[in-house]
Amino acid sequence: METKLSVVNGVTETDRTVLGSNLYGIIISNDTISIQTVVNDYYFKDDVLYLVGSPESDEPLSIFVKG
Repeated sequence: METKLSVVNGVTETDRTVLGSNLYGIIISNDTISIQTVVNDYYFKDDVLYLVGSPESDEPLSIFVKG
């Protein structure tokens, strides 16, 4: 299933590991969420979405709050 994720980000420095403000295509499966071909495990806690990249890909923990 492909859908869109709208990111509004207040980060000013150019960090390649942080998603900039934009509209991204995402693919959601039972176990993973892929954003721009980067596959992440995910979980929800207190209505917050947490994306956890694999340690070997050196991806950060990303936190998304519904706005």
